[in-house]
Amino acid sequence: PFLEFLNIPDPLIEAHLASRTASIGMTTTGLIERALLSLELFTDGEEKDVGALREKVRATARPYVRFHPEALPECFFHHLVDPLYGSRFYSYLWSQMLASACFDHIVGMLDLQAYRVFCDEVLSKGGGVDPSVLLRQFLGGEPTLRSFAELFR
Repeated sequence: PFLEFLNIPDPLIEAHLASRTASIGMTTTGLIERALLSLELFTDGEEKDVGALREKVRATARPYVRFHPEALPECFFHHLVDPLYGSRFYSYLWSQMLASACFDHIVGMLDLQAYRVFCDEVLSKGGGVDPSVLLRQFLGGEPTLRSFAELFR
């Protein structure tokens, strides 16, 4: 493996790779909750009741979580007030799905050759080529939800 020169014991590397699933469910459902709240608040229409929307979204995204009544995530969710972000918060999940597809595509991720291929075919292009084109070329087709869904198993 190309990380051999770092003298990292194999069990530590394996534990680190296995930990990528730690807390993924709570983290992802939290992202989904914030994305839904963002989309609800940025939907055109009348003045919104933020508290009612928050409770509706919580009941949808994480019905199994009991929140403190004074926990008001919209007060510290800075993307809601950033005019450059708007309702685009959900893009974090899309990025994670694409990263999962790449991660699974690189068989033997710690192999120097696989790393070089990823660097040469994707990273080295910078902003000169549409990222969706680079991703399709690297993956040999369209990305799927399969690897992303595997994170939850």
